[in-house]
Amino acid sequence: MATRVIRYVDPNSPTGGNGTTSSVTAGDANRAFVSIAAWQTARVKNLVTADEISECRVRNNGALYTDPGVFSISSSWVTDSTRYIDFIYDGPNTWHGGWGAPYTWRFSATPASSNGVINGISATNLVIASFKNILINQISGAGSALNVSGAMTVLTFKNCLITSSSNTSLAVAVRTGGGGGTIYLINCIVQAFGTVSNNHGLMTNSGGFQVYNSIITANAARAVEIGAGGFINIRNSYAHSVSSSGFDVSSNLTKTTVASSDDTGDLTGVPFDTATFLDPKATNNTGVFDLSAGSVLIGQGTDYSSLGASYQNDIMGVTRELPWAIGAFKGPSGVHRPLPCFRPV
Repeated sequence: MATRVIRYVDPNSPTGGNGTTSSVTAGDANRAFVSIAAWQTARVKNLVTADEISECRVRNNGALYTDPGVFSISSSWVTDSTRYIDFIYDGPNTWHGGWGAPYTWRFSATPASSNGVINGISATNLVIASFKNILINQISGAGSALNVSGAMTVLTFKNCLITSSSNTSLAVAVRTGGGGGTIYLINCIVQAFGTVSNNHGLMTNSGGFQVYNSIITANAARAVEIGAGGFINIRNSYAHSVSSSGFDVSSNLTKTTVASSDDTGDLTGVPFDTATFLDPKATNNTGVFDLSAGSVLIGQGTDYSSLGASYQNDIMGVTRELPWAIGAFKGPSGVHRPLPCFRPV
């Protein structure tokens, strides 16, 4: 069995640590790396040969940690299905409502080109890079928030919030089209706030998506768009578009217990309003998608607990109750709970 090697990142740490501990004490050689880029420079390797899972664990004492600019995964990583990269936020909650409150770890950038906030996922041998409890937020620019620009096999996002606010053409929240492969979205919220007709939530022209227990919204385009050569399998999820259809109905689209606000889901005509969600927003970044008491999504889901804890728990890491609800949350809470990217592992 591969050895999991954890290295810490903390922006409060002076430059020069080796990341072995979470210490931020100057002079401690084992103190945390100061940035994710520093972690990658020091740790990139052939994980198959090393028989290792490489975990990047980010801490910031509950304060905002914004990874500056565009983060590109190095093409020098070599991984397989049991030896891969994990990016995990590990820290206390600091976010309890709208987006105006502090975040803890976010990738956030204003790309000047088609590069995404997380970009360059093109290492031929990159099998699994897993992101957990993270906000990926593209502010503006021509790119998608998450842009898979080249060959990869499997990329996994668990309990993440992925958004794009760009109004430029083909600025999609999550886009893959470079070289195939599969993106897994498990317990995620994906939002495209752009006002251009192709600012989709999910879009694929090559490769595709396996989506479980998620919420996908778009302002001016489809929540889910499939081009030639792409596929999307979506399960136990909800989709909504303000001005277009929830799903691009296609022979390459498979839906299982999927709700939509229009007639393109299995459970149709589910309103995107406070009867369904506590505080839904599709045109700005202040929405909270926990389920309202009496929401039609409660008790209507399909149980995927046999697939493991990542599926059995909801976006907050809380065990889902039977019968399952559709979407990212297990059921109503009565209060705005903090989103997963601001929750300890």
